[in-house]
Amino acid sequence: MLFRSGVPNTRKIESPFGIACDAAGNLYIAEAFGHRVLKLDAKGSLTAIAGNGKKGDGGDGGPALEGQFNFMHDLIVAKNGDVYVADSDNYRVRKIDAKTGILSTVAGVGKKDLSGDGGLANKAGLDGVASIFFDPGEKKLYVGGFTKIVRVIDMETGIIDTVKGLAGGRSLAVDSKGNLYVAGGQTLRVRRPDGAIETLLDAKNTGGATHPLSSNPKHLAIDAQDNVLIAEDITHRIRKCVVAEKKLVEVAGTGKKGVGGLGGPPAVAELAAPHGVFFHRPTGVIYIGDTLNHRVVKIEP
Repeated sequence: MLFRSGVPNTRKIESPFGIACDAAGNLYIAEAFGHRVLKLDAKGSLTAIAGNGKKGDGGDGGPALEGQFNFMHDLIVAKNGDVYVADSDNYRVRKIDAKTGILSTVAGVGKKDLSGDGGLANKAGLDGVASIFFDPGEKKLYVGGFTKIVRVIDMETGIIDTVKGLAGGRSLAVDSKGNLYVAGGQTLRVRRPDGAIETLLDAKNTGGATHPLSSNPKHLAIDAQDNVLIAEDITHRIRKCVVAEKKLVEVAGTGKKGVGGLGGPPAVAELAAPHGVFFHRPTGVIYIGDTLNHRVVKIEP
């Protein structure tokens, strides 16, 4: 079933993009045009944890709630509860410390640049920040989007580098085995831990679907079987690549932009340019950032 998240009427969600859960099941939402990070707890209480709601680039070293962001596209939550944000138009990856609430920059220098490989990530220039994802052990943080390359940060040393031989793309994700998936254009590629790269889907190889992968899918997520969930804003759908079969199947959305269908089967639900998708492993729930409907919906198993 597909439901609207239990959000109180006292706070509006504006253009949700990236979404993720922490170990306790709290849901975090990056507002692309609201310039805030929101937290929905298990009781249904929605609060802001970062961003003063004004577009800008400031606040490092101080409370995250006083910080400023510019067109956030993605966020992830570390095992210790720290929240990492793709602060896209500031060309930074930023962190909200779970214990202190302090905001800091993990990577990027605040301007579009491609520099710094082999050095500290917070001194390096990023030319695209739309998607971020940890490897299974949280030893590496991958950064991609709006660019022809994928960058990787060693979380122990803080050193940044370019992933060799892998074309970049708008969205990326890493499964439990360390396989790195990148979607760009109408292509979904995987880079295996041994460095081998394979194309799973493209404009000609549609995975048996009537329609190929839409152009530049906005987010990827990994389900319990290590299949890849895909948020397609252009077709207003969530689809899934069954990796072992290279098969593309429908998950949610009719393909028609709209607001109806909640409370029924996911296939009859209408979405509006979904930019976020997240699979919560403990419960099997799929969360969707239904962007132009300004809501977060979920599919329960």
